[in-house]
Amino acid sequence: MLVSREDLVTKIRGIFPFFMSDRKLIEKMIAHCEVVIFEPGKMIFKEDAKAEHIYFIVEGEVEILKERHQSLNVINNKAKGGIFGEDALGNEAKRRTSARAKSTSLLVRIPINQLQMLISHENKLQRAFSLIITTYNNLLKSYLSVEYLQESVVYFGYSDSTVWLLSSSLKLFFWIVFEMAVWILLKSALLSIDIFTVFSLFFSGVVLLWLLWNYFDWRNDKYIVTSRRVVNRKQTLFFKDQCFETPLNKIININIQKSIWGRSLDFGNMFIKTFTDVSWLKNIPQADIVQSLIENLWEKEKEKAREEEKRTFETVLQDQSNANLDRTVSPFSDEEEMTNEFINEEIIEDRGNIYKEIHTHWILLLGKFIFPSMLLFSSVLILIYMKLNTFQLLESPLSIILASLYFCVVIIWCSYQFADWQNDRYIIDNQNIIDINRKPFGLEDRRTAPIKNIQSIRYEKRGLIRLLFDFGTVYIRVGDEDFTFDEVHNPAGIQKEIFNAFIKLIENESKEELTEQQKRFIDWMDSYEKFKGERKSKED
Repeated sequence: MLVSREDLVTKIRGIFPFFMSDRKLIEKMIAHCEVVIFEPGKMIFKEDAKAEHIYFIVEGEVEILKERHQSLNVINNKAKGGIFGEDALGNEAKRRTSARAKSTSLLVRIPINQLQMLISHENKLQRAFSLIITTYNNLLKSYLSVEYLQESVVYFGYSDSTVWLLSSSLKLFFWIVFEMAVWILLKSALLSIDIFTVFSLFFSGVVLLWLLWNYFDWRNDKYIVTSRRVVNRKQTLFFKDQCFETPLNKIININIQKSIWGRSLDFGNMFIKTFTDVSWLKNIPQADIVQSLIENLWEKEKEKAREEEKRTFETVLQDQSNANLDRTVSPFSDEEEMTNEFINEEIIEDRGNIYKEIHTHWILLLGKFIFPSMLLFSSVLILIYMKLNTFQLLESPLSIILASLYFCVVIIWCSYQFADWQNDRYIIDNQNIIDINRKPFGLEDRRTAPIKNIQSIRYEKRGLIRLLFDFGTVYIRVGDEDFTFDEVHNPAGIQKEIFNAFIKLIENESKEELTEQQKRFIDWMDSYEKFKGERKSKED
């Protein structure tokens, strides 16, 4: 795992935020850096240790750990091109987290004084590292879902606190003016001081509750950028929970809008566009830096794909140039060919498997049962009343037959409602999302959409009942239409299932496409070698 200084400079300058800096300044910084290697499971630094360096990952993976409740918990993962050790840039020169090598990792250890010299030359670089430190601090304060921690979280922020503070202060000012006006009116009406005190306490309480409401509303709006997606999470206390996810490889454009206040206080609204949808991230701090970060992630993904393709073709060329291999045999070894065959078959077979089958929430089933259950319950009460009052009508055979038929109809009705609920299914497999709506003894409506055409995924839970019982609607943007999973349990989990299926399908298709390219390349090489052999035999 040796790497030259020139390669180090190129690698570092290709990632966020170092691409904003001058190459000569990076070369000067690298001259004072140290290259270190850590084996899997080795601790790079521990919590509470002295923070004097920041690290850049040339190769490998690193997990960031935080001790909580006497156990080490993963709060982030860092991959090739990542930066960690942010505590060295803070006010306290002490580690608040630990770092451990997840795989064999080649790292560049950068002295903090050298990095600070580099940062001091570029205002944009200062703002970018400020964003990195903010993300790190937010990760320490919050608990992110496990699915985000399986990726590399590169940005995690909230709506701009300054904007929230200014808007809240302005609204508070209007409340005070209103209270003063009420005070003047009460005084002019010659009301007693006790009544005025009650009104003052009432309005003060309303203002305080309103401020607390806005604070929690602000804290519940989160924006997360990982190595695979952009997440826009909005929660309103007791009312709403929404999460909008956009895969990075579906983004085609990012626009930023800044008002006069935004230009002054360095925040803006970001619009992330896919082919058919737009995600609006409101009041993003340092929006232009976040835009640069996402664009750099695009480039890293493209570079990763190119490197993978290059390594594969190098392997093919090496096998092809081996004189011991028979031309009629595949340039892969027998073991490799069997492995590739197995993988391809597994992909094909796995695509037919169902990842998840989902029904609407059981509360909707209860809703279907309410009316027939009320009829049944009321009928039983009427029969009990009639029996207690010795109605002669109950003793006739016709009454018994009619009552039996009535109860049979109600039971059949309940059974029909249950079958109707059970027949409405949503299915996620490796290639498609499927919505099946089938009426008992009626028609079946079946909608299917390819997972690879998904542009964005979001879910929404509105109302206290949905928040308490954790059910809502998942919206999947496929092409220019919304495909919905209505009123399903745990919509956040279903969103995760769909996103994982999307990622797996894209990866499998990329592998298949690369395999086809390899086969074509091998055929070209065979034809070329055959042409060279025939030409040489003619010359001889």
